[in-house]
Amino acid sequence: LKAACRIRRLQADANVTVVVKENTFGYSTCGMAYFLSGDIDQSKDLISTPAGTIKDEKYFRDVKGVEILTGHEAVSIDRIARFVRCVDLNSNSPKTLPYDRLIIATGSSPLLPGIPGITLPGVEYFHTLEDAIKTRKELETGKIGSVAIIGGGFIGIELCEAFRAMWGVDVHLVELRSQVMSGILDPELSRLVESELIEQGVNLKLGCNCREIRKVENGLELILGSGETITVDRVIAVTGVIPNTRLADGIGLNL
Repeated sequence: LKAACRIRRLQADANVTVVVKENTFGYSTCGMAYFLSGDIDQSKDLISTPAGTIKDEKYFRDVKGVEILTGHEAVSIDRIARFVRCVDLNSNSPKTLPYDRLIIATGSSPLLPGIPGITLPGVEYFHTLEDAIKTRKELETGKIGSVAIIGGGFIGIELCEAFRAMWGVDVHLVELRSQVMSGILDPELSRLVESELIEQGVNLKLGCNCREIRKVENGLELILGSGETITVDRVIAVTGVIPNTRLADGIGLNL
């Protein structure tokens, strides 16, 4: 979206179209944890201008001069004929878009650890706004009383705060390395973060892997490398992302 708007400013007569697979787009991903915590009251605040205007298709068309095709998936690219083949996910009808220039900005997908049971119902990844909305609704209706977070990076730490401070949920943080925010903070600073987490009631499991996730009668059971088991209502895996390179790879671009 940044590129689309910039192109339109530089070349006012350009026809700029953005193909978006999701129906909700252009939101502030770094604010999702704060929506979950209640610091941001409504999800629409994440897709609004500072003046409160929602940045939807009409906004981009009328204000930015950019056409947004939501609910459309780009499935292939023809570099010789210069067009993109798309599918309207609502009607399953095909659409072909010609181009003079093409920007591939396909983002990322959650990197799922190789843990048996990682795809069970109740295991979530907190990757999209829809994920955040779903989890907050479950919190508001009392469906989540305990959660295990796999991954002690930025998002994992923010989720610990969101679950504890606003909702008082029992939180277990499982991190494979011996410190939180490994590769970001040195050990001394990590110890400060860990002390704060413990003070806020987070149960830290550092230097500990998750061997398996099982469905049990009262939720999900994590079997840790130490042999310890944790039973929770939800598991959230935030162990990194991988780039969505299928389209680029499919047309032979160097990756």
